[in-house]
Amino acid sequence: DVQVGDTVVSRGASAIYPKGINIGTIESVDRREDSNFHIIQIRLATDFNQVRYVYVIENLLKQEQEELEEKAELDDQ
Repeated sequence: DVQVGDTVVSRGASAIYPKGINIGTIESVDRREDSNFHIIQIRLATDFNQVRYVYVIENLLKQEQEELEEKAELDDQ
């Protein structure tokens, strides 16, 4: 159940974002009775107006990582 004040972090389910990165805090939740989806507003943990430098990193082993994750999922079934 999603609630105002909850912290949003990355779960590491892809080869793009690592697990545990703080995304922000939930500010509002609009629950739709006729849908399985919610509209959620998040206050981002980073003020991107203040960011001066960033590092762009390429995961050279992304394909292998995805293949291993897919194999692990199939093995769990």
